[in-house]
Amino acid sequence: MRPNRTKWAGIATFLLLFSGSAFAQQTSSIHGNVVDSNGDPLPGVVVTIESPNMQGSRSVTTMANGDFLFRLLVPGDYTATATMPGMQTSKTTIALGLGQTSKPRMVLQPEATSEELVVTASVDPVLDTTDVVANFDAEFVDQIASGRNIRDRALLAPGTTQGGPNGAVSISGAQTFENSYLLDGGNISFDNVRGNASFIVIPDAIQETTVSTASVSAEFGQFTGGLVNSITKSGGNNFSGTLRTALRNDDWVGTTPLEDDNNVERISDIVRTDSISIGGPIMKDRIWFHISGSRLRSSQPGQLIAAIPLTDAEAADLGLPGGQTAPGVRAVDSSRENDKINLKLTGKIVENHEIVLSYSEEKDDSLNDTSRGPLGIRAALTNNVPEEHLSANYRGIITPAFTIEALYTEKKATFEGSGADISADLRFTDTVLRDRNFGGRFGAEVLASPTDEHRDNESFMVKASYFLTTNSGGSHDIVFGAQDQTDMRMGNNHQSASGWEWWDVYPIWDSPDQLEPTPVFSGGGPNTLPTQLIWWPIVNESIGSDFNTQSIFVNDRWSLNNHLSFNLGVRYDKNDASAEDGKPVSKSDHISPRLAVEYDLAGDGKHRFSLSYAEYVARLNDAGQQASTAGSPSYAVWYYYGPTTTSIQEVFEWIGINNGGNADSTRDPFVNDFWQTAPFTNINLSPDPANIITTVDPDLESPNAEEFRVGYSTRFDAGFFKADVIIRDYKDFYATHLYREEADPSIFGITPAGADRRLLTNDDENYERTYNAVQMQASYRVSDNFNLFGNYTWSQAIGNFIGETEGQAAVSGSSTTFYPEYHAFAARNPRGYLDGDQRHIGRIFAIYDLKTQFGDFNFSATQRFESGTAYSAAFTVNFRNREEEYGLPARGSLGYASNQNTTTYYVDGKRGNFNGDDMTQTDLGVNYSIKLWKIELFAELNLFNIFDEDAAVYANNGWIDTTVTATGVPFNLFTETPQEGVHYNFGPTFGQPLEGNGVTGNSAYQQPFTYTLDLGIRF
Repeated sequence: MRPNRTKWAGIATFLLLFSGSAFAQQTSSIHGNVVDSNGDPLPGVVVTIESPNMQGSRSVTTMANGDFLFRLLVPGDYTATATMPGMQTSKTTIALGLGQTSKPRMVLQPEATSEELVVTASVDPVLDTTDVVANFDAEFVDQIASGRNIRDRALLAPGTTQGGPNGAVSISGAQTFENSYLLDGGNISFDNVRGNASFIVIPDAIQETTVSTASVSAEFGQFTGGLVNSITKSGGNNFSGTLRTALRNDDWVGTTPLEDDNNVERISDIVRTDSISIGGPIMKDRIWFHISGSRLRSSQPGQLIAAIPLTDAEAADLGLPGGQTAPGVRAVDSSRENDKINLKLTGKIVENHEIVLSYSEEKDDSLNDTSRGPLGIRAALTNNVPEEHLSANYRGIITPAFTIEALYTEKKATFEGSGADISADLRFTDTVLRDRNFGGRFGAEVLASPTDEHRDNESFMVKASYFLTTNSGGSHDIVFGAQDQTDMRMGNNHQSASGWEWWDVYPIWDSPDQLEPTPVFSGGGPNTLPTQLIWWPIVNESIGSDFNTQSIFVNDRWSLNNHLSFNLGVRYDKNDASAEDGKPVSKSDHISPRLAVEYDLAGDGKHRFSLSYAEYVARLNDAGQQASTAGSPSYAVWYYYGPTTTSIQEVFEWIGINNGGNADSTRDPFVNDFWQTAPFTNINLSPDPANIITTVDPDLESPNAEEFRVGYSTRFDAGFFKADVIIRDYKDFYATHLYREEADPSIFGITPAGADRRLLTNDDENYERTYNAVQMQASYRVSDNFNLFGNYTWSQAIGNFIGETEGQAAVSGSSTTFYPEYHAFAARNPRGYLDGDQRHIGRIFAIYDLKTQFGDFNFSATQRFESGTAYSAAFTVNFRNREEEYGLPARGSLGYASNQNTTTYYVDGKRGNFNGDDMTQTDLGVNYSIKLWKIELFAELNLFNIFDEDAAVYANNGWIDTTVTATGVPFNLFTETPQEGVHYNFGPTFGQPLEGNGVTGNSAYQQPFTYTLDLGIRF
């Protein structure tokens, strides 16, 4: 990983010496105002704040305009007390959201005959910012029926969906890898590729999570979707803790209609996760600690997919008797061990100067993991994935208006290799075999890399601020700082430990419960194909990518008066990225303004109108290095034409002897250039510039987005309501262009090796993606023990660019810019509703507390509604040797090295014109606790989907059958509209959840009726 740059260290030093920090990513601020009963400002009032989350208390005196300011506060509940001679004492409670500024207004009345304390309730912090945010603290998450990890918390917010690949989270219409997940200030994207949040933190250690979906301050960057910011607990002056046992059971999960059709039965096997979370003082008001750990041991069975028996004709070719059988789905013993630890120390060096250190570690090991659908037990996976996260934060208060902060974070994730000795001959023991009928794998562990793969990141940031008040120009809360962020990925994509695979192998079975078949290698016959030997060498090994972004930012929250305030921010990001082969990818930069204005109708916070404009720029993603071959396997293919055999050693020897080499050379095909005997190869033996296929645009930009927002909020005695209209336009998509040589001879043409050259660039002309939404949230306090919360999102995700897949994460667009003469027709990549588009998502939470002499009860009900996600109907057109009948140039007439054979046509020229089922779901939470001496026993029962509804709502991700087949009747792709029944037909199960080997439609359904139980002790 590249060290921090010297010039940025200089900027950091400058900021530390000559500036101070505004509210930081992991802290919050209180910027309040004190007035008299006539609304006139009161200078000289002493305001003191106290909180269990703060070491000691802090006091300031109001300024000439009645303002007071507290910075670098840990999120949570605070009590502010205002005192002044001749005036009544006033006290207010303040709820501080993570990374936000609360703006309480305190009114002091003239002192009465007898002393009186005026107490006012807190205002929800989401109203005191022009950012569109939602806050979820630990208490709320524990009360409702919901998952408790960071992903689950993010999905509670308006503007979020789980319509991405494999159910990944999308925020405000962005691709799922373009969100930013922070834990104690550090990026915890798990793998630096797909952008999913890590599960490294124990839920009981999370104090609060804030989800920002629009109008985000210039302090935050490197995303175009949203920001999910979490902070862990710090401890306090009193010892407290939780011992929890989370109980889960496969038998407590209902079945989907697809599982019912297949007579799936649940197995009763309780899996427990034990955790402990303890915090308290090492020295009161000086050093606090919080430590938590968890342990999971699971031995639930995995499944090997069902096999397909050989036909009698295939058996005859192989010299086997007819009537071959094959087993169905078989259970195998699978196990998982997961251990986590989270540690946090908060120490006051001297008054107003503190250091916060947090460290998290996870070890996740699994044996016989069948998630990739192996056919045989030897292809099941063994995974060992350790992960670490470190955050070190200094916070200094020089004066109440002048603060400084520095933050260093690093995250390390490792996919540990198999440890196989790559110098040994592993051909006979560690070579993967693939079934001829459907590609089911057996014989050896799939993707068993002999070496480790690393996914790390590192960040350093300094921030500074100054609070300025003027007589006529209001107050300015100015923050500026610098950040250096580096993502690194280093790994070699081995397909097996030996580097070899055999394809078109015929498995045979002796019994229905057999876990590993006997392979039969065929030399070919009337009804069988010759077995293929594939070699996957890593010719160009990875030295590690280095995607560095350097940023500076300034943000001014300007309160002109009680009616009018502004947010004036700008962020500058500079890329310095190199791929896994060390070659440069981009040195682009981007300026992102973040501007907002808010008008308070009466100056009392009850009715606020706001308008904002913002630009966001993402980190360079993995698609940016697709020109690099480092870490990617090349291949060579040989065919076996020898006698039928079950001996893998015999077929290897035959290949060696009958391809101009010898048996030993198949251990390493580079010996005597044996690889050159293969009829099909793609081996990059040297980085010869003449044979480079993909050229990276030297001006390659990071993808970015432009946003407009109009908002309104109102508060009332019992709650609040907030609504925002958001329009976001995504730009600078990664695209691959492959044009004829005359378009630009310096880029396009044919390499000496006979491949068509292409260009990786940004493209807004052929690709587009926009997001339109109304995001709402509200709360209402019915009584002291009964509260309602809710949010709703109406949205549209429109365009024709989908830059991610389940397997590869970020990919470039190429549908109409790859051999455009054959693909650039209107129905090839139409504009429409994108995968994951959901028109309506609504959530209502009701929470009721009931105290009895037998203990305390907390009941919650959650009502959810979601529209079905959008999906499309498209079919493959095979125009091979019939190009002119489809209105295409004749085969080989354009000078390309490769001939095009197929293209894709969207039915009726429409995208996303089908939808999954709409969904409603009711969840219940029942929490019970009873105090016994100094401890509290608790039980938490969550019931999900209590009416067991079964909508197939998630229609994208390949979980719904979208089969459409062409009939072969030609039509002009550019001028004619194909007709159903003439040119194409829908599959018989189109629109239904899929089923079959290696594919399941169960994930398309909403969660069936499920219940979970947690038991524990609090003290």
